[in-house]
Amino acid sequence: MTIDIMLDLETLDNKVPAAITQIGAIAFDRRLRKPIDEFSINVDADSCQKRGMTISGSTVMWWMKQAEDVRRSLIEPVPVNIDQALNAFRAWLFSHFPSTRTGIRRPGEIEKFRVWCHASFDFPIINRAFDLCNIPTPWGYRDYVDLRTMVSFANVDPADYAEVAGAHNALADAKFQLRYTFASLEKLENSH
Repeated sequence: MTIDIMLDLETLDNKVPAAITQIGAIAFDRRLRKPIDEFSINVDADSCQKRGMTISGSTVMWWMKQAEDVRRSLIEPVPVNIDQALNAFRAWLFSHFPSTRTGIRRPGEIEKFRVWCHASFDFPIINRAFDLCNIPTPWGYRDYVDLRTMVSFANVDPADYAEVAGAHNALADAKFQLRYTFASLEKLENSH
């Protein structure tokens, strides 16, 4: 069984190993085109730095130019340390496997995640965070779908699906990504 996860991060740098300030994710059914469950957590930047993650001045200045509600979303609810955030995220991820809920795994059944994200940004940053915190990464290096490639092949403009321009909140951005992903899937499937 494969669980589809839409992932978005907010960070304080634009390269690996960026300090993470938010993790937003949505478990979804790609065939029915509907969200199943969502996850959001704020992360303490200082705890990221202690683990070797970076903060860039230009990215901090960019955040300071964002609307007050956007900046406030990084500190409300109160951020937790990166280890707690990654472990909470892992627990949420694994809660979607039937064997986690029932304790029963069918013979030969493989349970894995397919992570949908900006593969050159979110995927390497969160993978490095798991490594730096010595927490097992819950997926393999092949288990991602790059949103930029998908929308390019589908000839979909993500801006057509934005409800709020430049939300810059990980969960809101994951919801936005899900809207244009569903549109892209629909267009790709109808082109066959």
